[in-house]
Amino acid sequence: MEMKQINFYRPNEEHGYLSNFSNHSVEINGKMWKTTEHYYQAMKAEGTPHEDVIRECPTPRMAKKLGREAQLRTDWESVKDGIMLVAVDAKFHQHKELADALLGTGKETLVEHTCYDSYWGDGGDGSGLNMLGKILMDVRGAIRRERLDKLVKAARLTIKNFTFDEERLDFICRIMEGYCKHCGAKLTEDKLGGSRCYCMMEE
Repeated sequence: MEMKQINFYRPNEEHGYLSNFSNHSVEINGKMWKTTEHYYQAMKAEGTPHEDVIRECPTPRMAKKLGREAQLRTDWESVKDGIMLVAVDAKFHQHKELADALLGTGKETLVEHTCYDSYWGDGGDGSGLNMLGKILMDVRGAIRRERLDKLVKAARLTIKNFTFDEERLDFICRIMEGYCKHCGAKLTEDKLGGSRCYCMMEE
């Protein structure tokens, strides 16, 4: 099966939940952030009064503007990838419906498609690094592994003398409420009355 590419950029478009501008709050380090964009931009001024000024911005667009105007911390280039990972990981672990949607993308390549950013995005022509897309795929893989691990642990409690191997994964997923063996997402009913996952629709 040929892998497809999923492009995203604006939060009001298809797959907009992947954007840092999507309207999903996160709690990180004991503070609430309106969006992951708020957190990322505020960390440019961590420990200064500007951090809370950015955190309290009414929109992610304004938070981004103030973040660009803030005096960057001296270690920013070495920590910004880790900060983005913390934000994205929190978003998809704290919102189950988003985690389900992310898993539903299967193994497809996720790309922030924009000519305005060649680091976090693809530069509009594929020449950019697409670091946000790569982080999203890393988080997707982590959530997939976590869910499958839970299924295996539950099966060990359910089945006497249970031992796990790849060939038994189909059986495990059937008995544990119908989860997808490929991505760990809950299976949904298709038009024919069967159960399938979005990541298998193109198979």
